[in-house]
Amino acid sequence: MPLESRSTIEERAKAAIDFPAEFPGIEFKANLGFETINYRIAKTSMAMSNLRDGGLIIVGVAQDAMRNFVVEGVSNDNTLTYIQETVYEFVNKYASPPVELRVMTVHHRSKDFTVIAVPPFERTPVVCRRNTPDGTSRADQMREGDCFVRTGSPVATQRVKSAEMMADLLEIAVVRRIAEQDRIRREAGVSSFPVQESRFDNEVSDVADAL
Repeated sequence: MPLESRSTIEERAKAAIDFPAEFPGIEFKANLGFETINYRIAKTSMAMSNLRDGGLIIVGVAQDAMRNFVVEGVSNDNTLTYIQETVYEFVNKYASPPVELRVMTVHHRSKDFTVIAVPPFERTPVVCRRNTPDGTSRADQMREGDCFVRTGSPVATQRVKSAEMMADLLEIAVVRRIAEQDRIRREAGVSSFPVQESRFDNEVSDVADAL
């Protein structure tokens, strides 16, 4: 699905900064350069792409020892590390299918913030295509075939590890596939396709095979 306009992304990011609280579709990161948190950015991007509406990763908002949010902004040196091509290439070294993310700087409260806008997947849920290198910290590790989602309280990025979590993801994929078929039908000027009793089951099976 296409990303929202730049102005819409900026408005959503500013609202999140003004009233900081993490949700499945909102993730805050402290004032750190991309090389320091690149694996976490990749993992979170894959998980957000598996949400119905995608999400925003906002760099420049930290949490203190009491888990209170501290709006600090991003230093100029760290801002320069978040290059669109660099972030895109690193994330999609691990994401399959690719995540069509956008990296932008948002100026708010006299501070700069780096915002990574992540759209939802179009047809097939995003999975990890390769293992992280040996020596990667445990929190940053990803394995080929991992499928990440954003759930829980507090919200966290985690691997799909239950039938219920997988069912929620498959439901999103099935709805997307059916919507795509309906769009193709309308563009072709066909009033309706023959409806098979097993259409839903077939869609679920197709998506499951793709995972």
